[in-house]
Amino acid sequence: METSYPSSTLPSTSSSPLTFYNSLPPSNYTLFDLTVTPMSYRDRITVEFILNISSWLLSTFLVIFVRLKKAIWVSLKSTIVFVTVGSFLLNIPLILFQAWMVFNLQFGHEPVYSVLVCSFFKNFCSSTTSAYQVLPFAVSLYRYRTVVLKGHPSPSFVINVHSLVTFIFIIYAFLNYPLGQNNTNDVCYILRFSNGMELVRIFSTLLFNFAAIIVNCVILRFVKHFERIPMPASFGSTWYALTFLGPFLMPLSSILGIKSTRKELLDTMLCGCFPRPSVGNNQIKSAVTVILASRMERSTFTVRDDD
Repeated sequence: METSYPSSTLPSTSSSPLTFYNSLPPSNYTLFDLTVTPMSYRDRITVEFILNISSWLLSTFLVIFVRLKKAIWVSLKSTIVFVTVGSFLLNIPLILFQAWMVFNLQFGHEPVYSVLVCSFFKNFCSSTTSAYQVLPFAVSLYRYRTVVLKGHPSPSFVINVHSLVTFIFIIYAFLNYPLGQNNTNDVCYILRFSNGMELVRIFSTLLFNFAAIIVNCVILRFVKHFERIPMPASFGSTWYALTFLGPFLMPLSSILGIKSTRKELLDTMLCGCFPRPSVGNNQIKSAVTVILASRMERSTFTVRDDD
């Protein structure tokens, strides 16, 4: 039986980080006890931050480009502009969190937070990462309404749809508190995290992107069936549908490329027939790959002019 310790006897991170690391098992810490981002994470987070900030700066240039091009900003505000600006904004939380960790670790200081705060930063950034990976979903619904239903939805339609999707992912982040348990992790030495909610988040990301593919295949079939419908030249019907394979396959390849998440995925698909390891320390190591993938997705995204 594990021994419980009163919170007053918990060691302080200010005296000896190693004593703090090895003093108690994760299960003995509460959400209000202190945890740190360990110095061992410095090199990896520095590389990830450099890659992410480089990608984000490229995204910044794209935002400036579409804003300065009045024709693009006005006529494609529900498609190209929405995806470009949305990806730029939703990546800011992760950029800020990574910058905070890198700044402190590079100056020899291990950031100290409560388990509650560090877990929130970690899980919230994972949710916003998923949110910008599924930006094409709202656009696909918008195209369906304009092409198939011949409607004239307001540009706010994509914002409203994606706001709802983002809210769902944020709910996932908060559910890690009641449904999760304390684990050791690279970002937060003590992290409140739920393997089940992580799988739900990953599958939701794939599901929204798969739905975007299906919707655009329906649009493609509709256009080919009614060839006499006048379509602007910028609407490449075949390639329009195929471009949505990117946001679906790239997160999937990232999941399969990591041993722990690959085993979790296979175990879920096999209904738990085989023992599975905990995601634990290796969760979300594909974040940088997905970030770069989202930029590639945006560069190949083709739509017709807005009405």
